[in-house]
Amino acid sequence: MTAWAATQAKAKFSEVLDKAETEGPQIVRRRKQEFVVMTREEHDAAQTVKKELDEPFMSAWEALQPSFKERYDVVFPRLKSKPRKIKLG
Repeated sequence: MTAWAATQAKAKFSEVLDKAETEGPQIVRRRKQEFVVMTREEHDAAQTVKKELDEPFMSAWEALQPSFKERYDVVFPRLKSKPRKIKLG
């Protein structure tokens, strides 16, 4: 990765794009902030890796625990009676 000052990157914009294509992401610094110039393919690959890492963590203990349905085999029958009347007020 090559770092560029904002004015230098502006003056040599084509070179920044060429290097981003051939050498990888380029860093452009402006007012204490850093910006990255990269190709769409590199961006998409980085997003894919990020999505894979964003999956919720499951410990080995949780993975070995049986599911709720496996632990509790309870079926509640549906009641066919009418609901009772309640006085409000």
